[in-house]
Amino acid sequence: MTCREIAGALTLTVVWFGVTVSALAQTAPEFVPEFKLLCHPTEPVRDVPPDDPSADPFGNGPWYLNEDRSIWAAWQPLVSGKAGNRIMWIKPPGLKIRITGRRLDGEAPPLEVERNAAYLSKGFEPNRLHFPVPGCWEVTATSGEEELVFVVEVKAPREGS
Repeated sequence: MTCREIAGALTLTVVWFGVTVSALAQTAPEFVPEFKLLCHPTEPVRDVPPDDPSADPFGNGPWYLNEDRSIWAAWQPLVSGKAGNRIMWIKPPGLKIRITGRRLDGEAPPLEVERNAAYLSKGFEPNRLHFPVPGCWEVTATSGEEELVFVVEVKAPREGS
């Protein structure tokens, strides 16, 4: 095959391909990409938090914990809705823990926290987190100068729950 024949064949192929793509674009349904933020939940760890003299041992988790291990949050599958999710927090004794949350993959009202003030002097605090809608959520807990931030995927409650 000569160079002229090869060039002719390539031109014919390009023209044919261009017509085919052009024809497909006119007859194919409109493609609208859906961009959805992928949720990358924080990996919980198995470890044993410090003992508190006024509580039974807390067990080896799994837990979310900050770098200096001053704030711990018990891991569990989380659901949205009014029932809430009971969470055990380990915190510096005598300090309040402030918990906030925001949805990362869409608009939503903020996380609501139901707490019991009787645990202020303790090194732990059980409370209930109410996520208003399912989705990818960032939870931030601060106590004194310490902070714990983790990401969780909140599911819709099961039918009948």
